Amino acid sequence: MSHETTVAPATGADVLNLALLINSAYRGQGNIAGWTNEVGLLAGKRTDDDALNAALQTARTTLLLMRRKADQALLGCISVEPLADATWYISLLAIDPRVQNFGYGRHLMAEAEKFARSCGAQTARITVIKQRETLVAWYERRGYRQTGDVLPFPYSDPSVGAPLRDDLQLLVLEKPITGSPDIVEGNDLTDDGTAKGKDATITSRSARWAAPVLAALVLSYWGAQSHAEQLSSAQLNRGQYLVEFGGCNDCHTPGYFFGKPDMARYLAGSDVGFEIPEVGIFVGPNLTPDKETGLGSWSREEIITAMQTGVRPDGRVLSKIMPWPAFAKLTKADVSAIADYLQSLPSISSKVPGPFGPDEKPSIFVMALRPPANATP
Repeated sequence: MSHETTVAPATGADVLNLALLINSAYRGQGNIAGWTNEVGLLAGKRTDDDALNAALQTARTTLLLMRRKADQALLGCISVEPLADATWYISLLAIDPRVQNFGYGRHLMAEAEKFARSCGAQTARITVIKQRETLVAWYERRGYRQTGDVLPFPYSDPSVGAPLRDDLQLLVLEKPITGSPDIVEGNDLTDDGTAKGKDATITSRSARWAAPVLAALVLSYWGAQSHAEQLSSAQLNRGQYLVEFGGCNDCHTPGYFFGKPDMARYLAGSDVGFEIPEVGIFVGPNLTPDKETGLGSWSREEIITAMQTGVRPDGRVLSKIMPWPAFAKLTKADVSAIADYLQSLPSISSKVPGPFGPDEKPSIFVMALRPPANATP
């Protein structure tokens, strides 16, 4: 898997996929949860389309997106905005849980600091829920230090989600970054990417020119994405959304049926077979583009045909434990997005056993579907 990335500001076209990414990282989605999740602290959505659209329309806030350079797949996001006295606030750091532990979080933090510094920042500030000790330690390894300030958690703000504890507090951490004098002044926020505090507004004379200056800096710093790049990203993110919504992870990722999905082998094939009496036992195969054990030798059209007709390239008809009759009802655009997304995944060598005939002994765990005695097929 290529680790080369690009970082650029978000646009309105990114909102749907951005909301999915943030909620999967902070709350867990489709049984995927990252190490930065807030399980046990907060419930409910971390954000939604309306909140992200509002943020994008605020001239003082910049949402940066990290994409994989090879296919423009969305990997992560982070928010930066000016406060007062050459201090910029960094929040909403989220990395797709399936690609965590590759250093993307560190890189995205560095890019956010670099952007703030290019806009005149001398200090970066974050706030973190006090109880998230692992996350606090992670930021301290990045050079952030606790200021000694502890802020009350905004329990009255419904946009933070539903707090599950009554003792939550926010620690303030800062890191000095080399920069020039501040260009925008504002009020402190209480948002660490896990909780949103009071809104901030631009104050002083800089309010009249801050927006165009920041817009110019953003465009000159990264440059605009081409239409082709945006289209490719939208297609792949649509495919990812449909794969997760359709529950493909459930039957094609090892460990899922044991309650511990192995996200390092996401969609690389199940370790549990489904038994259909008098028919056989079927194991969810490897959907990654590995040529020997996955879909690497299949064309895009062959993947689409198998999803919508149940017929593999070798002519074998898939059991209906794979719900291809339901996929047959998807639009051409949607099924094409799924195929494109599957072909964009990292190639993982993982051959699943089977299928097994009704009289064969399986070599893996089996989940059986047993009809009542008087049932007819």
